[in-house]
Amino acid sequence: MAQSYLLAETELPYRVKEAIALLVSQENGCKMCVEVHKRIARMLGMSEELVGQVLQGVDAMAVPEQEKTLLRFCLRASHKDNYKILKSDIDDIKALGYSDVQVVEAVAITGYFNYINTLSNVFALGE
Repeated sequence: MAQSYLLAETELPYRVKEAIALLVSQENGCKMCVEVHKRIARMLGMSEELVGQVLQGVDAMAVPEQEKTLLRFCLRASHKDNYKILKSDIDDIKALGYSDVQVVEAVAITGYFNYINTLSNVFALGE
């Protein structure tokens, strides 16, 4: 999963993928994943300034509004009530110019980090 979506060139830019990783990991309180992905984000070309903005939350990010909307959607998808997301919510994301593949990719990365954050938190990895 990490190699297929996070490290490989895919439909979403590295900046967006790492922003999802950081935002979801921070939302889940996974200190280890936040620290690891701060380094990876910088390694993949994200500026120190943008990394800091991501850690302050979506609204603090200096990125296009459609990207912020996708990131807010990913945070919503990371919550336990994600079953309340409707087709119309996905259609709203697609109306911003995101393809089906990009939406699936963003949700897959979100789900992956919920999974990894849970393992890391439960087993106190990185502490």
